[in-house]
Amino acid sequence: MFWSKIWFFVITVIGLGYLGSKPAEGGYVIVSRILTAYYFLHFLIVLPILGIVETPKPLPASITDDVMRKAKAGMAILVLAIVVLSGGGDDSNDEKPAAQATATATTTAAAGETETPTGTPTPPRKRAVDPGPLLTGEKVVKIEVDKGDTVRFRARSPQDDEVHVHGYNLKKDLPADQTVSMSFKATIDGIFEIEFEEQGKQIASLRVNP
Repeated sequence: MFWSKIWFFVITVIGLGYLGSKPAEGGYVIVSRILTAYYFLHFLIVLPILGIVETPKPLPASITDDVMRKAKAGMAILVLAIVVLSGGGDDSNDEKPAAQATATATTTAAAGETETPTGTPTPPRKRAVDPGPLLTGEKVVKIEVDKGDTVRFRARSPQDDEVHVHGYNLKKDLPADQTVSMSFKATIDGIFEIEFEEQGKQIASLRVNP
């Protein structure tokens, strides 16, 4: 009943506003008087009667109880919404691990096809170093190198002797019937004799180009 009177009062106020914009003549004046009379009757008679006739809702034990009751209802709605949303997303979550597992299996298979077993790498062969000519004293061997190169040669004699490189003043014992090797860096340019020291016999001529 209260709400019906409220709506009628709202219609009255809107009607008075509309009629106020019209000229004060004819039916506009009559309707305006009727609505004006109800406007004042609403406050003086209708509202007091409604206060006596209608029974208000019982007051809550406390404001806290009323607020908590509404909060519990809101929480129940929120939990229900979460359950519905999470239930709808299970299918997509279940499909993701399966898709990931398929992609992983495909990648592993592809990797297995491309991989080829590799054996132990073969170590590179060391390049053999030229030991140089064999000097026996039968003839004078000519050895020619550039400055900064390494001079290498071998010597062999039927008797004990000593190999002597003049200019560099390098000497090495030479046992009978044994081959010995000599090597040194050519740091001095020029022409130098190599001889059997004890026999006084030249066995080679060393030329170092600058």
